[in-house]
Amino acid sequence: MGRVLWVCVTVILLGNLMTSREPETRDNVSIQIINFNFERTHVKWNVSEYLAEKNLTFFYGLDKASPSQQCSHYTFDHGYTAGCLFKAGDNRLTFLLKREEDEVFERRNVRLSRYLKPSSPTNVSFTWREDSVTVTCSDLPISGLTYEIQHKSIFDQKWLPNTNTICNITIDGLDSEKCYFFRARVITRMAIYGSKTYPSDWSTVTHWRRNKLEDSCTDIIKTPSPKYVYIITSLVVFLMVLLLLLFLRKSA
Repeated sequence: MGRVLWVCVTVILLGNLMTSREPETRDNVSIQIINFNFERTHVKWNVSEYLAEKNLTFFYGLDKASPSQQCSHYTFDHGYTAGCLFKAGDNRLTFLLKREEDEVFERRNVRLSRYLKPSSPTNVSFTWREDSVTVTCSDLPISGLTYEIQHKSIFDQKWLPNTNTICNITIDGLDSEKCYFFRARVITRMAIYGSKTYPSDWSTVTHWRRNKLEDSCTDIIKTPSPKYVYIITSLVVFLMVLLLLLFLRKSA
């Protein structure tokens, strides 16, 4: 049962893996490190052609320990080891990649907080007041984060961002007649964690018109009522008759 749960967690985490940060490349090996919410760390490697179709072995140690612990949960690409997933929080990491007895890649004293990827926002809720909405969610038990709420209507080309250091953000100036898309994510602050971290995945996009949750935002143009159709048609006929009379008068 425990193994099944671990596989499920692995699939979820790897499915959410972001590749927006450039991996570190050295000695024909590129390395990417992601620390998931100070809970688990994924070290992923890509190899050059001369190492292709070779299984690499991953050894690691935490907090200045020598890289003597071998990976017990590898990830694979085309049947060959391509990464290691292990439990690690705000630790320092030393790791070693080997092919048989040959050392391929070594890193020492890597601060895993520099590669943090926070969890996505949860319990996102909306409180509406006329032309504004306050969006809240559960704050993560991690310092140095920024919460970002983005919104747009179908008439906006770009998402409009609003941020705060806590997940409590009020957005003003909304049109009560429009339907809006909303999404949320968590970002690390560069001054605290550096530039190699990852934003969280976006929360599920929700659609709101005033204080009503919609399945989608279509904002289809409403069909004019029969009353307005009759008025417009009568006006067009009247103008056509008037123009015809003016034309006949000039021709007489």
